[in-house]
Amino acid sequence: MAKDFIPWRGSFNTNIVEIDDQHKKLVALINELYKAYIEKQQKKIIEKVIDELINYTVYHFEIEENYFKQFEYENTEEHIKEHQEFVKSVESFKHKFGKNERVLTTEMLLFLQKWITGHILGSDMKYIECFKNNGLIL
Repeated sequence: MAKDFIPWRGSFNTNIVEIDDQHKKLVALINELYKAYIEKQQKKIIEKVIDELINYTVYHFEIEENYFKQFEYENTEEHIKEHQEFVKSVESFKHKFGKNERVLTTEMLLFLQKWITGHILGSDMKYIECFKNNGLIL
């Protein structure tokens, strides 16, 4: 059994239960994709995981972005742009994979790993103070 590609670390915690649970789900989906890649699972299984990753990512980003608007978060525009670029990149990987291009590669997995960890530890940590000031920290 493959170990987690991205082990959950305490440093990923925002201390906002809803957000942390969603981040854990995103990390789990990337780990599931990694496992499917390592185990050379069928294309349709990998496509299903990619679809779930895209759908859940969009769902998560909408939740964050709604809080940004509700709390008038100062870095909203920049943060949303990062979200849009990520979704665009993952959809591009999905499109290439669907055309039988060998896109589910170490390069793609490293992109996902670098992006999600960098985004959580960087951009997402910046909104904690705003969310806390608006009573969202539990």
